[in-house]
Amino acid sequence: MNTVDSGYSLTANPKRDTRIFMKQNAMDTLRKTLGPAASKLPDMSGVSEDSLAEFAIAVDAARQRQKQLLEDSANHSLRLVPAMLRPVVRKVLFG
Repeated sequence: MNTVDSGYSLTANPKRDTRIFMKQNAMDTLRKTLGPAASKLPDMSGVSEDSLAEFAIAVDAARQRQKQLLEDSANHSLRLVPAMLRPVVRKVLFG
């Protein structure tokens, strides 16, 4: 087995190593996106790296969409508050 200065090893099947890295990277992204909820994920070792990457992208997109919808809803709700009080209410609600 050869090693390079960076400490990574070169094996006989670099394509397989790349797939393992991609899968691990997708799992890391998924865990980061889900936060504490990631501990509830089932074992995903049997899932292909492409499917796992697609799932991670879909979860991230859904989270971003959810965040945008919540922001839009909060802004819409603030329209019901008199204009002079909106900055104070916004600060109380959102810090």
